[in-house]
Order: sequence, then structure tokens, then C-alpha cells
Amino acid sequence: MHPIRDRRGFSLVELLITLIILALVLTLVSLAVVGYIDKARGVAVAADARTVYITAQGVLAGAADAPERAELLEELNRLLAPGITLGDELGDGVAVAALAIEDGVITSLTYSALLDGRAYQALLVPGAETVVTRVDDGTVIQPVGDAAPGAVT
Repeated sequence: MHPIRDRRGFSLVELLITLIILALVLTLVSLAVVGYIDKARGVAVAADARTVYITAQGVLAGAADAPERAELLEELNRLLAPGITLGDELGDGVAVAALAIEDGVITSLTYSALLDGRAYQALLVPGAETVVTRVDDGTVIQPVGDAAPGAVT
């Protein structure tokens, strides 16, 4: 006669299978969250680029003569919201904007910013969708939901 075994708890195989499934689920969730964070950073960079564009367009519209680059940067930094600082070299808290200006009108703006150690670049052309890319690998960041930056006119 076989003794009746008291089955309390789980076998080692059952525990291993459960842990493997849990690890897979956590991996998938973490990849989705990282992708969402990256998209949100792209939206932030695009929004900052639009702010710089609109502010620069206002400065140019109010100027009798086209200002020199240094004057334009100084005026933009005075008018822009805290958190957006333009400079000549990309760094922590300092963004770089390159403006193409024809007849006192901005034809394109390239805005680069460093967020959490990653460089992002937004290309803004009036009448077209803003394109944001991650500089290190060239990945194009798609806008997120309703907060997505649209075309600037």
C-alpha cells in the first residue's frame, strides 16, 4: 500500500513555469512603457520647437531690419518660457535652434534638445508636419494622441 502524500504548496516545475511567464509579461510591459516615454519626449521636443518658431516669427515681425544671429538668440531667450534656453552648443538644459529665414519669414527651423541624456531633433517646416528624430540612432518619433504637434502655418 502506498502512503498518502500530503500535497501542500507547488512543485518546483510549477513554480518555474509561473516565474517564466511572469518574467515574459514584465518584459513586454516594460518595453511598452519605454516606447511610450520616448514618444512623450518627442512630443515635448516638437512642442518646444513650435514655441521657438512662433516666438521667433514674432521677433522677426516686430523688427525693422533682420536681426543678427546673436541678437535673435538673445531676444528669443528673453521671451521664451523658463525651461527653454537657446545657445550655440547643445548641453544639459540648453537647446540649439537653426533658423532658415527668407524675406523676414522663417522657412524652416531645426531644434535640437537633450532630454535625460538623449539628443532629439525636431524639423519644423511651415505647412508640413513636424518631424522629431532621436539623434543617436535616427529613429523617427511619432506624435502621441491629441497632444501631437500639427502643422505650423
